[in-house]
Amino acid sequence: METEERRFPNADPSLSYDLAKNELSIQLSSVDALDSKIALGGSLATTLMAILLAFFGIRTGQEADGLSSWSVGLLAGTGGLYLFTLALLILAIRTRSMEIGRSPQDAWDEAERYRTYEDVLYWWATESFIESISHNYQRYQEKLRLAASGFILLGAQVTAGLFFVIATSA
Repeated sequence: METEERRFPNADPSLSYDLAKNELSIQLSSVDALDSKIALGGSLATTLMAILLAFFGIRTGQEADGLSSWSVGLLAGTGGLYLFTLALLILAIRTRSMEIGRSPQDAWDEAERYRTYEDVLYWWATESFIESISHNYQRYQEKLRLAASGFILLGAQVTAGLFFVIATSA
């Protein structure tokens, strides 16, 4: 076998391969779960805004003199929070895609190169999974920060919406 620039341990790679593959799978499942929560947050923000606008329409239709400037200000503030919430959640869901290992063509090329050395191929795949896990960690943390900020704003939007309903009902 030709000299390899990567130094792989002189051991059976199957345990390391399985652990790295499972860790990458868990990491990608976490990303999918976070994306689902982000989408739910965007849906909740939009639903809340639709309910508040419907409430605003009903209240202005019932009152001849309209609403107080305080109520209109609360509705406008809630709308602003909605826009910021949606912007952060969209940024969170659109963060760079995650890595899943090297391309199938790379795997094929390595398999051709080390056809008779199965251990080297397993170590190569393990190394690829570990590199992807490392790269994905930063991307996941960025997505998590944006999502957390968006959910904090969603909480502020709900609070402002409740104040709007209370101020309008009084």
